[in-house]
Amino acid sequence: MQPRIGTVRDPYLVAPAQVGRLSPDALRTALLIGLASALLAGLLSLAVPMLPAMRPAVRAAGSIVVTPRALVGGRFGQGGWLAISVDLRNDGPPVSGAIVANGSDGQVRRAVDLPAGARKQLALYVHPEAFIRTLKVTFVGSDGNALASGDAQVQVLESGVSQVAVIGDSASILRSQLAARAAPGLPQPLALSPADLPERPEPLAGLATVVWAGDSGSLTEPQRRSLERWIAGGGNLVVLGGPDWQARTAAFTDILPVSGLTARDGASLADLARFAGNAALPTGATATIASGAPRDGAIALADLPAASGGGPLLTAISHGGGRVTFLGADLASDPLRGWRGAPLLLGRLVPDNRLALQFTGGAPVDLEFGAMLGQALSNIPALEVPPAELLVLVIVGYILLIGPISYIVLRRRDRRDLAWVTAPLLVLIFSAGTYGIGWTLKGSQVIVNEVDIIRVAAGGDAASVQSYAGVFSPSRSSYDLTVRADALLSAVNNSSFVRLGNGTGNQPAGSYVIEQGNPAHLRGLAVSVFGLQAIRSDAVVPYQPDLEIDWRLEGDAVTGTIHNGSQHAVDDVAVIGQGAGVMVGTLQPGARRDFRLVSANLNGSPVSELIYGSNGNQQDTPEQRTFAMRRQVIDALTGYGGKFPGAPVTAAGSGGPMVVGWRADAAPVAIDVDGLAPQHYRQSMEVISGRPRITPGAISLSPASLPVDIVSTAGDASTQQGPGGVFMSKGEAVFRISLPLEAARLQPTELTILASQDPGAVFASFGNPGGFPPGFRVAILRPATGEWDDLGDPSLNGSMTVTNAAGAIDDGGQILVRVTANGPANGGAQVFVGAQVRGVMP
Repeated sequence: MQPRIGTVRDPYLVAPAQVGRLSPDALRTALLIGLASALLAGLLSLAVPMLPAMRPAVRAAGSIVVTPRALVGGRFGQGGWLAISVDLRNDGPPVSGAIVANGSDGQVRRAVDLPAGARKQLALYVHPEAFIRTLKVTFVGSDGNALASGDAQVQVLESGVSQVAVIGDSASILRSQLAARAAPGLPQPLALSPADLPERPEPLAGLATVVWAGDSGSLTEPQRRSLERWIAGGGNLVVLGGPDWQARTAAFTDILPVSGLTARDGASLADLARFAGNAALPTGATATIASGAPRDGAIALADLPAASGGGPLLTAISHGGGRVTFLGADLASDPLRGWRGAPLLLGRLVPDNRLALQFTGGAPVDLEFGAMLGQALSNIPALEVPPAELLVLVIVGYILLIGPISYIVLRRRDRRDLAWVTAPLLVLIFSAGTYGIGWTLKGSQVIVNEVDIIRVAAGGDAASVQSYAGVFSPSRSSYDLTVRADALLSAVNNSSFVRLGNGTGNQPAGSYVIEQGNPAHLRGLAVSVFGLQAIRSDAVVPYQPDLEIDWRLEGDAVTGTIHNGSQHAVDDVAVIGQGAGVMVGTLQPGARRDFRLVSANLNGSPVSELIYGSNGNQQDTPEQRTFAMRRQVIDALTGYGGKFPGAPVTAAGSGGPMVVGWRADAAPVAIDVDGLAPQHYRQSMEVISGRPRITPGAISLSPASLPVDIVSTAGDASTQQGPGGVFMSKGEAVFRISLPLEAARLQPTELTILASQDPGAVFASFGNPGGFPPGFRVAILRPATGEWDDLGDPSLNGSMTVTNAAGAIDDGGQILVRVTANGPANGGAQVFVGAQVRGVMP
């Protein structure tokens, strides 16, 4: 009896003899099941080898935690660097990858290995977009997949303001005192902790002053050096003492203006009240303070009485282009926490420099500085426009060849019908020849034109090196660049770059990959045909300056001596400042030369013209091209306001005065093109900043070197029109003009008050003061009597000489000026005031 199909328990085990007896439907079902089983087995065989590789990524994605925190309170200057501290935790298996963030330049990344159970903290530095509020930081694996991410809150700082940060103000007392300064429109002080400070100085560029009232012992060595470099570049550090002076000063013993600090209990604070404008202290006010011996070059601004042991109570000292001030008392402790003079004192120690930056030029921000260097980077022979004679010859030759010559040749051969062939052929041949001429003129080699700005403080042992490199390419190519240092790389987007051929000049933002670390890399720098693309590198390296400076303020000039202490010549040594410049010349090893810098640029010439003369724009020879490039860099350093006359030669910081010198050889940091040996042009400029000493003798202080703030207003007077000015129609405003801390003990002999509607006429000698409608009066306070002395009508004369100059300046070096308006017929006027002071330093 034949077995039934239904009795077959396993269709895959049917005997061959039985297969032939299966029905067609059963056979079809068996074949389909077999094919499906084979297909499933094949897919499983492919998937099984992939499972081990997939498993770590899946597990890692849930076991890695990324916690980013923006330093400096999440603030960054426009176009500046933002520091991000990234905490990483790996609770899973080992994984390798990188932390990544996107900025205005492109993608910034730092490689990291995370073993099982690892806890790591890394720093990432980004150029954020200007108006973002959240920055995402992502951890990506080695395969490029995002495994974890976190967000940091960020905010751009307002440009052109005096931003202050306070360290260690848990009760907000110091911030309240700073906010009470008589300076409307200033941003609120930032509350930071020592952990909010980065280990590089670049992210601190947006801060003008740091008031320190916290424990500095927790600072790491890189944090401490970062703060020192920020001060040397023009920052202002104010350290407060008091009962906790040891913890607060622990990290700053080398830069404080006093040494050998000791505690003084029950010390009198009377001289501090004098310096703050004789603001009354509580009767018998004493405090625990710290005092020591002033260092060489320090200035004692307030002293302890002999009954309290003597010694300085408030001191200041220059550090490079910046300043360090030490107050032995604590303004946040009794009896000073509620003192009415605390805001006045802080107004002296933390001046409002917005007006000086706005109307005397100030140093340009990073974006402007990079844009100004664009022309310098494009100053290479390969980017020059071909000679006009050659262009005319090429055009005339093309017209003759494609027209009359071709016609005459074809007519003589009686083959004019070939014109439709010869015309395109001649066009192709002529195009190839033209391209060959261009290739011959511009060369076939990649060219790197590099300018290195080496910023160092006088007597310093480290330098901030800003390297700008323009990469020229004869063909459309993409390049990888390397800096063999822990440098920050970024793009320089400048619309003024020369664009030749089919070059597009600038690469779109966001198309770079920047790998931070030591060494640092920039991947994917795209350069078009005969185009130039520029990048910038920022690094801090150990460095001993070639030049040594001894300078001082004498009368209305800065004088001194420059010594070349290196083993090589330094070219084109010059002293520059806002609106002033003088050429010293080439200094051979060991050479010394005296100089005298006077701010007398009455015709508004660029600073480079004062140094190199007015005939420095020719670029026909290599020497002329070098001079032209150096002129452009100097004008970039002094900024757009460097040509304003009357700007202060005594101002410190990045605006001047500065000593510069050039070398045409290797710099401390170089930008290399990976895999290539390009033709490399390099010029390095050493920039030494500092504050000239004010020695005993006669000196002159210009209006731009005297900070001005508004003490009070009454009636119809508005301070909303801008820094340092008041719009008045019927009312009054009181201005405070302060001598620089270095000249606080000046014995004045001449005092001139300036009043004008134009701030340039007051602070930059740009026009004549005055110009008011009738109805305005100016008066000055006599501190000894408390009475106002009328100086006259500024509509008649905006430059008013004060009799008995010494009686118009208080013991703290402050001048109070009152302007009143009695309803002028034209509706009001903007008022700015300043002062010109001459005197003798004891």
